[in-house]
Amino acid sequence: MRPKVWLLPLLFVGPALLVAAARKTTAPAHQPHELKLWNTVAPRTGAKGAATAFRLRVEPGTKTEADIYYAAIRKNLVSFPRQTLPESSLDDMLAYFGFPALPPARLEELNPSVIMEFAQLRKAINTAEFEAAYRARPLASGEIIVARFFAPKIINVGDQQVNGIPKGGFGWRKVLRFHARQDSKARADSLDAFYLLFNFADDRITFPEGKHAGQIQALLVPTYPAKPKHRDVYFLVYEGLGKTNPGKIGFFLEATFDLASAVPLDGKYYVPTSCGQCHGTEVDDQSGGKVNYLDTDHWIDRTGDDFKKVAADSVLVDGAKTYATIRHLNVKIEEQNAKVIQQPGGETFALLRQNRRPRVDRRRVAGRAAAALAQPILLPLSQLGALPRFPETGRLR
Repeated sequence: MRPKVWLLPLLFVGPALLVAAARKTTAPAHQPHELKLWNTVAPRTGAKGAATAFRLRVEPGTKTEADIYYAAIRKNLVSFPRQTLPESSLDDMLAYFGFPALPPARLEELNPSVIMEFAQLRKAINTAEFEAAYRARPLASGEIIVARFFAPKIINVGDQQVNGIPKGGFGWRKVLRFHARQDSKARADSLDAFYLLFNFADDRITFPEGKHAGQIQALLVPTYPAKPKHRDVYFLVYEGLGKTNPGKIGFFLEATFDLASAVPLDGKYYVPTSCGQCHGTEVDDQSGGKVNYLDTDHWIDRTGDDFKKVAADSVLVDGAKTYATIRHLNVKIEEQNAKVIQQPGGETFALLRQNRRPRVDRRRVAGRAAAALAQPILLPLSQLGALPRFPETGRLR
């Protein structure tokens, strides 16, 4: 049966997004074959807009669910170097995927171009451990892909801005994709990729160089078909590198995924429950879970309305050359989405984007940069070499 999507009528009231007043007729029940986009909850007493009958909410999950989840998925990571996930760290996961002697703090700090070019990375790390790990087989192009960008998705929109600065600061992200190396234990365990996502928040209107990410997210992607050996995707979080237990595995994110009146009282969203809802799955084994696309259109559009202090040409931290990296990442993401969808019961919704073209505001983006933007956001890898080249310090103007 063709899946249906139930859409709730929405209207904007002041700074809060409210659900339209409920009609007297009862809404159709969510069926197993249908894709439910949101949960609804009653507003807390005294909350802004409490007159409405219900609210949209990301289900936050619990610590107990996170404990059970980590214990269950550890069994699938057969050769992982620690007996349990909660005792592990980022160093352990990097080594598992074939990237030992790469200090997480340097991965957080270094410019993407340095990380993606082995000679530069070797010079930057400059340790005996690194030399021993990669002397026989240096890192190849494409084994690590990195991009930094403005991230409106993680900005607090539940509170009023002060002088154009959101409460908690502007959001920025740095994503790294590690392709499991051929001789790695992860590759032997039929895992394909490790995504690492550093989340930064700061009042500065450009990327906060030199600052630790407040929170770190991660995804593990198996080779497909995944089952019965693996789940479609694995969600993890790690402690920020400036915190008490730097790089240790965590259980929750502290975020504002919801309206102010629907955020959990403790502000915590636990793995895997809350993660799955943003990645296309609500079932206990995360079937159908997908890596999310990187949407440059959305990031740039938000600088024109909600976050006017951030310039459009600051969205891609390392300039127009980042578009090639974003396309490369989105091709990999599209491949993962397609493989998940091709499995029995797969949802096709995510692939509707694959042939879209980014809009180009030629008043803000001109010349060769505009020509690059006009190409599809998803390109075959064979076409990446044909993209326009930009100066190393180039930014959109």
